[in-house]
Amino acid sequence: MAKTHEFKGIIFTEVPKEIVEKLGIKPGDELKFQVKNEEVTIQKKEGKMKEEELTIEEKKLLQELVNIKHSDRKTNELKRLIIENQEAFEKLVNKKILFKYQKSGEELIGIDREYYSILTKQQQENELEKLEKEGYLILEDKKEIYKISREIEESKKQVRGVMGFDKKLYLVSEKKFKEVKNKIEQSLKQEKTIEEASKETNLDKNLIKAVVELLKEQGDLIEKKKGVYQLI
Repeated sequence: MAKTHEFKGIIFTEVPKEIVEKLGIKPGDELKFQVKNEEVTIQKKEGKMKEEELTIEEKKLLQELVNIKHSDRKTNELKRLIIENQEAFEKLVNKKILFKYQKSGEELIGIDREYYSILTKQQQENELEKLEKEGYLILEDKKEIYKISREIEESKKQVRGVMGFDKKLYLVSEKKFKEVKNKIEQSLKQEKTIEEASKETNLDKNLIKAVVELLKEQGDLIEKKKGVYQLI
């Protein structure tokens, strides 16, 4: 049996545990009630992210916010971002995709759980595509590092990886590593910065940084002073 409660003139209904478990209901989910012949049926509303409902500006702002850590999404610290995207921000709030809430005396910006889940999944897929296309990937977010590491392990892709002292994960496909290793090593026979090596080899500096971190881990290269590397 379900009990009802009244609070400030509004009647709330409890949903029995067995129904919650059967429908997979979570806090924040929308439920649809249908009445027929004095019988009430409950249906969990399966909302899906409809990208066509979002403008380019809304998608861009939403992605920027998804990339910001939950605890760092403080309204005061994001004033500039909100002001620069005021219209998109207001539309996302009206659509209940974004919402404001208070925590420890500070106002933060929350993201609808379903949208957040879909966007992070898309981001993960995009990052894997980048790894496939460009041959390297550098990640800093702990959640993304865990997801990508697990995905690579499951797919058994041939990828080299190392966690740098800067707490970033550097990934380079085996194919790309073999392709550029000698070129980078030749450049770093004399001490150079990443930027100098990039100009000499005509390779992307982020790719060089990733390979450098792998070579450091192997003991083939040292950082002689901050930002300056040389082959041993």
